[in-house]
Amino acid sequence: MATSDPPLQLTGLASGIDTGAIVDQLMAIERRPRDLLALTESTWKARQSALSDIKSRLSILRGYARDLMSPGLYADVQSISSSDTSKVEAVRVSGAGTGGYQVMVDRLASSQQRTFQFVSSASDTTLVFNSNGTTSSVTIAAGADIQQAVDTINSTAGLPVYAAAVTDPADSSKKLLVLSSKSPGAAGDFTVDASSTAQVRELQSKAKAHAATGFERTLTYASPLTASATLDFGGGDTVTLAAGTDLATAVAQINAQSSTVYAEAFDGKLILTSRATGSPASFAVTSTSPEIVEIAAAARAGSDAVDVSILKAKYEVDGQTYYADSNTVTDGIPGIQLTLKATTATPVTITVGSPAADKDAIKAKIKAFVDQYNSTVDFIRQKLEEKKVSDRKTASDYAQGALFADPGLSDLLGRMRIAISDVIPGDPANPNPGTLDMLSQIGVSTGAAATDKYSADAVAGKLTLDEAKLDEALDSNPLGVRRLLGGVAGVDGFAQRFSGLLDPVVGVDGDLDSRIKAASDQIDDIEDQLAAMDERLNLRQQQLKAQFTALETALAQSQQQQAWLAGQIAGLMR
Repeated sequence: MATSDPPLQLTGLASGIDTGAIVDQLMAIERRPRDLLALTESTWKARQSALSDIKSRLSILRGYARDLMSPGLYADVQSISSSDTSKVEAVRVSGAGTGGYQVMVDRLASSQQRTFQFVSSASDTTLVFNSNGTTSSVTIAAGADIQQAVDTINSTAGLPVYAAAVTDPADSSKKLLVLSSKSPGAAGDFTVDASSTAQVRELQSKAKAHAATGFERTLTYASPLTASATLDFGGGDTVTLAAGTDLATAVAQINAQSSTVYAEAFDGKLILTSRATGSPASFAVTSTSPEIVEIAAAARAGSDAVDVSILKAKYEVDGQTYYADSNTVTDGIPGIQLTLKATTATPVTITVGSPAADKDAIKAKIKAFVDQYNSTVDFIRQKLEEKKVSDRKTASDYAQGALFADPGLSDLLGRMRIAISDVIPGDPANPNPGTLDMLSQIGVSTGAAATDKYSADAVAGKLTLDEAKLDEALDSNPLGVRRLLGGVAGVDGFAQRFSGLLDPVVGVDGDLDSRIKAASDQIDDIEDQLAAMDERLNLRQQQLKAQFTALETALAQSQQQQAWLAGQIAGLMR
């Protein structure tokens, strides 16, 4: 027993022995191999975790290397600018002619509109929309006011219109329901059919981009009439309504007899519209009854057919006029998408630059590779330099230094460093233009050559990026940079070589997968051993408890016999 273990204390034969403490100390001795094995498992778990982390970092690094070989990275792009983005915005959608373009915006594309009178109805009303052959509908609840109708329309998905409530210029106490197409130009053409005229009635003369409309007059009507009345529409066209005629009957009678007007009932009023359309189609109405009186302010003049071209955007490019159904156009400047935002008083200049690779995008990819390379090297070196604890006691002690001086990782760092500094010959039959065959020539290096003494980062193999040198190389020899990095199809550059170096390391069933699996297998084996040892230790503990229980029982019996004998001897001596 080690000197650090507490000594056994035997204070009596039957009751002075702490058998529980004895069993615990004996079991502690027998558990030492098990505890040591559990600590060893901590080392394997730390190794497995570190290798998995290294694989993840190297996989990301390989991805950044592969980005450098993407042909799209080196594709020609053109700078596009607008002298006034509040009026016209421009973006490149394909190759465009280099130079400047003068754009004038005379008119923006606008949406079709239809205007309706609205009254609250005692029953639900369904509005049915037809837009370019597509039908949709919305139901306005009974009792809804005009604002509730607007909210219902605007909150219903799939409708082709937006709704708004505007003040009726003929009656400031009322609101009109205005529906505007969601799509500008002819593409937004729509019609509205109401299942009931009790709630909405279109004012055709206020429609935007609609057919010619007739003259309209509105009259009060006391339904039913208490006396007969004659309506004279001019030119000998008259209709006489008998006493007791209600509004609905009057509408039917006028429509059957008059050749001048159509009649309809809305909101308790008699609406008369000329049968002819256009601005000349006016008519007068004279009533012989005070129960039928015209509301002069509600009269609306007829309108001629409106050319739907007024809904189209109108703009000019270098003096050439164009029309479009949308304010986003692509036919004015081939390869350029213009967004017309406001009319212009003076031309907006759109400037298109010469085609060239996007230097900023290339630099961003190189910088991403350099940053990931440095963070990966830092992490691996940290694991390689993390020494084991000399007097290990805890699980954390055993976890430390799990990859100290690991030969496989040390070799990988060496090969990565060689790949960075090595010559990249490219295609022997078509060598790199301008003899660009090393990353240091485009500003990627350890930075050691630029100083008189080696820095700690240089010694560690970390990279620096000289952006000024990279800019110079991209300006003077863009094809050479592309070949060097690996962006030319069929030519192995740096990206192909570096990615190829990492493929067997981080690929499926590669070197790191094998090592991670080996660590996992070792952990599983240890877990099995620990389970078996726990079972044996549990049996051993039960045995010890049984043995000490038997000892206590024997001692108690011996003490009882001793007491009986002592009593017998004492009796004989009397």
